[in-house]
Amino acid sequence: MRRMAEHGNGIMLIPAACETEAFRRYVFGAADGLLMLSRRPHFCDQQGVEAKANSGCTICLVAYGESNGQVLRESGLGIYLKEAA
Repeated sequence: MRRMAEHGNGIMLIPAACETEAFRRYVFGAADGLLMLSRRPHFCDQQGVEAKANSGCTICLVAYGESNGQVLRESGLGIYLKEAA
């Protein structure tokens, strides 16, 4: 999380653990946007077969850089929080 925040350009997929110090420091304190996914994603294996169970926790996408924030805003994957910083 620290390295992504320092880099400042990209989209990070992480557990939505808002109560953690790292989340407060590297998301709320540094990100350009935050997308709370509307459902828990199912990941796929190397052959593209979807897992039977979902990820098991609430997931969010974090944008660093305005163009990445726009990608999340337009994705339709959940609720976009305009400013996470």
